Amino acid sequence: MAAMGERETAPFDTTLIVTARPYKHRLETLGKNGLELATYPEPRQIETARHKTMNYLFYLAAGRWAKQRGADEALITNPDGTLSETNTANLLFVAGKTVITPLSPTALRGITQSAALDLLRSRGYDTREEPVPMNFALESDGIIVTNSLMGAVPVLGIDGKKTGCGQHGLCEKINRGIMG
Repeated sequence: MAAMGERETAPFDTTLIVTARPYKHRLETLGKNGLELATYPEPRQIETARHKTMNYLFYLAAGRWAKQRGADEALITNPDGTLSETNTANLLFVAGKTVITPLSPTALRGITQSAALDLLRSRGYDTREEPVPMNFALESDGIIVTNSLMGAVPVLGIDGKKTGCGQHGLCEKINRGIMG
């Protein structure tokens, strides 16, 4: 994180803060082979969500809310009730050889999401972006979450309801393909 320092000392004086710790994969930490999601009751209506900003409060609150209910991530919805993302990851919905990313006016595209979609297209999958209602999510063959730390991880359930087959094998193929 970098922020502007005192202007009197130099025109480009900045304060730099760096924190680091060894990364342990989320699934290893949880002792699970996928993530459980809980649908956050407050739809995201913040226009700045589609920009990289230092305002993470909505997602922090959603993540804490989900953990209090025994879930690993909060499922974020759009104001119209369609699905958008989780509090830390992008969503991919698998239906046969089609992968759907939720259409969301304020979701920030992910680097890993884009790399996964490119890889899947190169392997014969059709990809498209469209609104995803909850019933489609629960009826899909599987749901995958992606972010730069975890890679591709299967979703095991939403609000206590089991999802499709989990896409464990597909997640492994994606991770090998984009992370080496």
